[in-house]
Amino acid sequence: MLAAALLAGCSGEEPGAPTSSANPSAPGAVSPGGGDQGRPSGEALGPQPARTLVEGGVSVTVPPGWNAVSMDPASREAAVAAERDPRTKQFLTERLEGMAETGGLMYLYDLGDLDAGVLSALEVYRYPGTDPDAVAQETIAPALEGSGLNPEVGTADLPAGRATTVTGRLDGQDVSLTNEVTLVVIGPSVVALNATFSDSTREVVQKAVASARPA
Repeated sequence: MLAAALLAGCSGEEPGAPTSSANPSAPGAVSPGGGDQGRPSGEALGPQPARTLVEGGVSVTVPPGWNAVSMDPASREAAVAAERDPRTKQFLTERLEGMAETGGLMYLYDLGDLDAGVLSALEVYRYPGTDPDAVAQETIAPALEGSGLNPEVGTADLPAGRATTVTGRLDGQDVSLTNEVTLVVIGPSVVALNATFSDSTREVVQKAVASARPA
């Protein structure tokens, strides 16, 4: 399993050191704007078209077929209620509660094989300050290093501006996963895009990361 950094950034609060999670993603979702709020409890979502989710002054394009959850209580509760499998319900509950408590804005994800760890997800957080390099060096890289991912710090040019990236890779017997955190200034502070993907989903996830921009 990939040990992904859970970013503890929060607007108006000093971020703490990230902790690690055995799984960075899980199924179950709510469309932006409450479009799926009226779905009966336990009804699984079908494939979703590409759409845009806006939270906390950040806009991200949700890949086709993916689910996305905002961190307000109603959206989180609806996402969990839509799931039938008890393990998935528990995982999603813990994942969303953890994000809500640490300044998370939104959670985008694709259903994979929970047992095999074949998961793709994008967690979006906001950090105080306007220095992506400082967040990368002082918080993100140590967290990934503590998870055994041997992080590499780099840069990327996104439509939103110059970004700092911290990338760690876990090569398992059955699957290889990458945890890549992209840090870019959007609006008043640094936005962290915490992505997890396999080789087969790399392009889809990185396209979602590149879509981030001011709302």
